[in-house]
Amino acid sequence: MPNHLNLKKTGWLLAGWTFCFVLAIGPVLAADDPPTQENSSSQESKDLTQMSLESLTGLNVVVTSSAKKAESLRDATSAIFVITQDDIRQSGARHLADLFRMVPGMLVSRVDASQWTVTARGFNSLYNNKMLVLMDGRSVYQSTFGGVNWDELDIPMEDIDRIEVIRGPGGVLWGSNAVNGIVNIITKDSKITQGFYATSLTGSNNNNLGELRWGGKIGDDLFYRVYAKTQNQGAFEDLDSPAGSGEDNWTSQQAGFRADLHGEKDVLTFQGDYQIGNSYLPGGDFNAATLQVFPGVDDTIDRDGHLLANWVHTLSDNSELELKVYYDVVRIQVPSDQNTALDTFDAEFQHRFLLNDWNEVTWGGDFRNVSDNYNTPMSSYYFPEQASLNTYGGFLQDKLTLSQNRFFLTGGVKLENNPYTGDEWQPSGRLLFTPDSTNSFWAAVSRTVRVPSRSEESVAFFEQGFVAPGPTTLYAALVGNRNLLPEDVVAYELGFRTNLAPKTSLDLAVFYDRYYQVITTGFTQYIYPNFPPTPIGGFYAAKSDAFNADGGAVYGAELSLKWDIFDSLKVSFAYTYNGYDQVLNSVSNIFNGNPPPHNMVDGKLTWNTTSNLQFNTSFYWVDTTTINDPTGQFNGVVEPYDVWDLGVTWKPSTQWEISVWGQDLEGVHTEASSFLNGSRPAPAVYGQLTVRY
Repeated sequence: MPNHLNLKKTGWLLAGWTFCFVLAIGPVLAADDPPTQENSSSQESKDLTQMSLESLTGLNVVVTSSAKKAESLRDATSAIFVITQDDIRQSGARHLADLFRMVPGMLVSRVDASQWTVTARGFNSLYNNKMLVLMDGRSVYQSTFGGVNWDELDIPMEDIDRIEVIRGPGGVLWGSNAVNGIVNIITKDSKITQGFYATSLTGSNNNNLGELRWGGKIGDDLFYRVYAKTQNQGAFEDLDSPAGSGEDNWTSQQAGFRADLHGEKDVLTFQGDYQIGNSYLPGGDFNAATLQVFPGVDDTIDRDGHLLANWVHTLSDNSELELKVYYDVVRIQVPSDQNTALDTFDAEFQHRFLLNDWNEVTWGGDFRNVSDNYNTPMSSYYFPEQASLNTYGGFLQDKLTLSQNRFFLTGGVKLENNPYTGDEWQPSGRLLFTPDSTNSFWAAVSRTVRVPSRSEESVAFFEQGFVAPGPTTLYAALVGNRNLLPEDVVAYELGFRTNLAPKTSLDLAVFYDRYYQVITTGFTQYIYPNFPPTPIGGFYAAKSDAFNADGGAVYGAELSLKWDIFDSLKVSFAYTYNGYDQVLNSVSNIFNGNPPPHNMVDGKLTWNTTSNLQFNTSFYWVDTTTINDPTGQFNGVVEPYDVWDLGVTWKPSTQWEISVWGQDLEGVHTEASSFLNGSRPAPAVYGQLTVRY
């Protein structure tokens, strides 16, 4: 048997047998040394949740995404990083995606004024189909194309409580597509956003932003907030354009609300948002039916909104039930009456309880329906044009205490049925060792899948066409495949966290991810008379087909260090190394994602010179990124680039705040492949005035 098949089988066995071990013989091991409920890690986590995030430092930051419950970062068995409220304020970032530059291992590249590529551990592409993104637990990963439109997620920064970023798989708790990571954006409870908030930003390159928010309460238990936001992002530079502009400016208007009812044993949250965005992208359209090319700039109108209800019920001190239901609507319109309608309904529940003194069980289930309608009579054709697809599943996870406050073993599995590949098992086994209050060691082996997207399965995207002698029409196209298998990764991870000093923390994670059945693209050019027919008439002269291939391996290490030198001076530093084999390099390309850069560095410094004056600066550097193109047209590299931001914030009173920021001070630079766009970020300066009452 080939070595990579042995490795895959070993990963399956390790993850599966760990889970069985937890359920079957774990209680025997724990019986000699059961922890009391008062001293359990669950009780410690409960105590931590009563503290504000700002009061917790080092390994005591509260996280919820690693185990779907509140726990200390010290107890998390995954490579997780938390972007706190302070981190957000000190970053000067105007857009959500830009915040991830501070996360070790995260590759963030600006494609143009309204688009980003955001990924970890390889396969960087415009639509990163291997990273699951959540907003308050609501999945914003669009299964129709596999990825995230970051311009649809530009919520007010002030309303974000924290962002938890996991590098690595999380299929047991979060399901399919959580392959290379999970991003969970958690907004603030409306109980802590009371009163009036307003901010106004203006800067160079026609960058403007305005936000208003009001928070109030009804009675003693019901709290609410409403907000409105408008912004304009000016066009990036394009040195290849005669006008010197990428003509890719972006505007959006957004409004929303959130209400939280706090009862004695129940917390009910109801929230919603609606956004209208206009993005302008050069390039024009190709009409496959008439063979006409419409050059110019596309004005894409994106209307999207959602409603979410979440109910948490405390059954007892050791048992909690949660139910979440949400509905998403996306309407996209581009020139020539090309329209896309996407509706998503999702319902999920989970129950967490202590089975005994040493077993903490979490189980649950979910149902998801995605209905779409692609009326795109220009270059893209979906077969069928309309679809209504269901995904449902259930999971079970057990955390076993092997030694009181020292050894913990967690096993879990999720069974999920999707409309493309049917039933998929995703097992995981995780071990935690906490020898003292300063150090934490963890290890994990897990298997996660990514299911094909609607586009990969049933699209024909026509790029060019011409009339040949005969007469007949010949096309070049990107074509889907109805027989695709799910992508499969077996991941091995080790981690170490420690407080080197009371105000110094270190976090290290190493990983080896082995990919199987990766969905990639091959290019075929046909020779007369062997032209295959297209579904709209005519024939293919050349096409790029989606197919499964051995994915190879990505491996590396991610290091993060935080040091509060003084109360007024704080620094952080992160370094990431990524390696990969030739197999992965051969299947990575501009369509399904490029190989990761070998080295990445980021750092941040915050200096409070006085009680009301603060300086912040950050630096982000990315090594060379290899670009592979099946057609051979865009082969090459993205040269190393760095991003340097510098800002000062003055608070003349507790209600008023004035900030001045310089961004991309290193100069005009390229961050993404020219296949995506020729736009380049350029230095910019902006000022911001904020008031809170």
